[in-house]
Amino acid sequence: MGRILFAWELGEHWGHLSRDLAVAQSLRAAGHTIHFVTRDSRIAFDVLTQAGFGFTQAPLPLQSSKLSITPTSYADILLINGYADRSILFGLVQGWLGILDVIRPIVVCIDHAPTALLAARIRGISVVLMGSGFEIPPDINPLPSIRPWESIDHARLRHADQTVLDTVNAVLSAHRCSTLNYLAELFAGHRTALTTFAELDHYGVRGDHEYVGAIATLPRVPVVEWAAEKRHRMFAYLRIGPEIEELLSALRTVDADIICAIPGLTRDLHQRYASPSLKLFPHAVQLESLLPGADFVISYGGAGMMASTLLAGVPLLIVPRSVEQYLGALRVETLGAGLVIRQQRKASDFMDAVEKLCTNEKYLIAAKAFAQRYAWFDGGKAVEKVVELIGAAIAGENRLSASRKN
Repeated sequence: MGRILFAWELGEHWGHLSRDLAVAQSLRAAGHTIHFVTRDSRIAFDVLTQAGFGFTQAPLPLQSSKLSITPTSYADILLINGYADRSILFGLVQGWLGILDVIRPIVVCIDHAPTALLAARIRGISVVLMGSGFEIPPDINPLPSIRPWESIDHARLRHADQTVLDTVNAVLSAHRCSTLNYLAELFAGHRTALTTFAELDHYGVRGDHEYVGAIATLPRVPVVEWAAEKRHRMFAYLRIGPEIEELLSALRTVDADIICAIPGLTRDLHQRYASPSLKLFPHAVQLESLLPGADFVISYGGAGMMASTLLAGVPLLIVPRSVEQYLGALRVETLGAGLVIRQQRKASDFMDAVEKLCTNEKYLIAAKAFAQRYAWFDGGKAVEKVVELIGAAIAGENRLSASRKN
């Protein structure tokens, strides 16, 4: 048995830890010691503490990058998060190295934590990559555009890759490690668990990794039940943002039973928009009893929420707030299993989309086709596959340690 570290550095909200939690619980049951390093300590407290796991705050830049760029590739995302400045990246890597040296894990499970991946490379620690697709860029040089709806100059992609590569290689050289030939090499050659389905991969279907399927385990959350008298039922899982009042204004006029979970919901919004038919909750709610009875789900585009909804055979109305969510939403729209709200985000636009989903059966048919295609899927088996990958990494590390001793 050994120590296993789960590292989460980039991204927001509950999706990363809800994915990691089920795997960590299985590993702990097998006798391993688990520790988390997390981007958001508030979410870590909500998710991990009640499950009995310890956690440490991940090293993050003291202030946001001054780069005012629209990210066109994963390299740009790294530039925005400190990889444009060698001194910042040196500091972040040093922070991760300090954590690795204290915890001394035998394997690091990387969940959107590129700097932890870099630090593990320096220390020679085995890693397993886990993510829904976007967090694990494909082995392509340069990294591909994450804005396929726009014409992105290939030279811009190469420049972003080279800028990050130079910074990363400076760090590797300073630690007397072999440098990378191209940026995607940082993510290549590792045991990888794509916790999604091929049709939902942000980068498109790739044949070099196994799709284990969606994994999500939330801590104990309240159970909410549908009203019996309404003809239509809608579930919404949203976040506070610029469009929230327009959306709530639209939903308030719909003749349906609507259950809406909005973590961070203010008392003012609740007082102004809640009604007997529009039930607003400032926290997550249990999905298992709600999804099968929903006519459709409204989501901001979290990968886990979209996959869970489609597995239940329910179409989606997606209101993305980031390029990652928009990419995922386009996959759902391509399947024909939902609609994406783009730039027009007035109450009338939401009403039009709701009307289409309520009256056009093609969205329901496409969602049910996805559910039928993956009727065999078992979330517990998906967890087992990830655990097996981590077990293989541990076995490989043990063999390496034995050879060193000999």
